[in-house]
Amino acid sequence: MKRHHIFDTGFYFYSIFALTNGETNLLFKRRENADGKLCMDMDSVFDKTQIYDTSVCLFECAKDSGCKSVFHARDTGNCTGCAASFDISTQPSGQDEGFRYYMQQRCTEGWNNLANSCYYITEQNMNASQGLETCQALNAYPVTVDSEEENNYLKALINSKYTYTDDVRAFFIGFTDNETEDAWAKHGTNDQMIFQDWGISEPNGETRENCVAFYFPSDLKWVDLSCSIELRMICEMEALA
Repeated sequence: MKRHHIFDTGFYFYSIFALTNGETNLLFKRRENADGKLCMDMDSVFDKTQIYDTSVCLFECAKDSGCKSVFHARDTGNCTGCAASFDISTQPSGQDEGFRYYMQQRCTEGWNNLANSCYYITEQNMNASQGLETCQALNAYPVTVDSEEENNYLKALINSKYTYTDDVRAFFIGFTDNETEDAWAKHGTNDQMIFQDWGISEPNGETRENCVAFYFPSDLKWVDLSCSIELRMICEMEALA
């Protein structure tokens, strides 16, 4: 381990490790909803003792490719690695009041993870150019939906966070036919769209509508819209390894 930074913000505990094997970055987040529990039996990857420093316990998990989360009891020095991550909907089977829970994160706070990508929906409405600049400022890019799985995940994410209002009606994604009409490509590239989920009679805006968005009134099917309309933008970046 070359560098080790600890950020304790009260409700969340962050630990970022830069490892010698390929400089892999790992982020651990404290999840208080699973405190006092414990992964058991087949869910357990390792069970170590006499590790009183939380950062050392987390590093034991970081070194083990099968470890996704960890329970640590600072008073007793017990450090248990788990093969799964737990949230509100999935709880570990064991109980032990002395343990605090930390789960491995592949995305920074405020972003959402699916497979190898992290996603962020801008808080403000903006036109497509401003959305592109916002994503780039976050070291990300407008999301390019490449599969049904990713498409369904983003729809579920939107539905979990928003309801349809005049202010929240559509969400830009990273395709445009600005260069060639009806040749939909990723913003700023010639990479063609490989998956699509157009609504009925879409796209239909011809040269007046050169950007793509999830559209609430069409059950979040895709529509083409003017790039000057102000909507929220969905940004994407690569998840931590």
